Amino acid sequence: GGTDASAPLNAYIRTVPDGSTIAFKAGGIYLMDHGIELTNRHHLVFDGNGATLRAHGSGAQPGDSPFVLRDYDSYITIKGFTLQGNNPDAGAAIFHDDGRQFQMGVMVLGSTHIEIAQNTIRNTWGDGVLVDASAKVGQRPDTIWIHNNRFEWIGRNGLGLVSALNVTAERNSYLQIGVHVLDVEPDDAADGVINVIFRNNTVNGYGLTPRWMGWLFSAQGADWATVRGITVTGNLVITRGSHNAKTVTDAGLGSAVRAAGVQDIVFTNNRSLGAGAGPVLYFAGVTGLTISGNHQPISSGTLASILNCTSVTYH
Repeated sequence: GGTDASAPLNAYIRTVPDGSTIAFKAGGIYLMDHGIELTNRHHLVFDGNGATLRAHGSGAQPGDSPFVLRDYDSYITIKGFTLQGNNPDAGAAIFHDDGRQFQMGVMVLGSTHIEIAQNTIRNTWGDGVLVDASAKVGQRPDTIWIHNNRFEWIGRNGLGLVSALNVTAERNSYLQIGVHVLDVEPDDAADGVINVIFRNNTVNGYGLTPRWMGWLFSAQGADWATVRGITVTGNLVITRGSHNAKTVTDAGLGSAVRAAGVQDIVFTNNRSLGAGAGPVLYFAGVTGLTISGNHQPISSGTLASILNCTSVTYH
């Protein structure tokens, strides 16, 4: 961990044939001025063995993330690492919107069949994991499985989906998240987020920054982007966040879906241990909305505000 390992690591990985497992030194520490970047690689397993990749870049470019999966990567597994950013303020109710938020734990761009499992991701300037289409080739990531990870002191969102198909995020824990925990945010109408399951995750602290409204689940990107088939189920919120947060509710299940053209949202069987004022859930313009079986103590008001939605099931 004393000198930059990113150049020799990337050089070595380029010599390893597809279909390999790359095992890191158990408990090793690797200083990374830039991340491990893959392009058009297939059937690789990165087995961390408890190793730490310590990102040391500026946070101003995607390559500062410990892992960056770029164009046409497929069947890549990243497991067993600590992926540590260099944001000293993450988890301290400070959000940096000054160009440094491009450092994620893992950035997935234009890649398919990706598994991110059993990692600890902490102290990032940006999101824990970000999934987006490749700007170079226009390919939308497909079949992404993010499970059994621990996200700690994340500067922006726990999980950010800009453009993606068939994503499952389950059994992850989120501690001290700067803005949103589960964020669906297409940047423009050409983006799309389709068929997503956020299931059985545990959250302890989110929406810490006083600069932005933070939510457990947010879908508030560009109007008329294709956002369809999003299920949020079985998640537990222990506490929402700090008293410095910018919020309309202190309730743990606080969520908002307010982009035109959103379809088929299911919000069921989620539970918050902390009470707060309602409304807690804000849904507007959704076609096909199901809200049921949620447990949210409310000090005043109602659980949900539902405006201009059709085909609604609410009980």
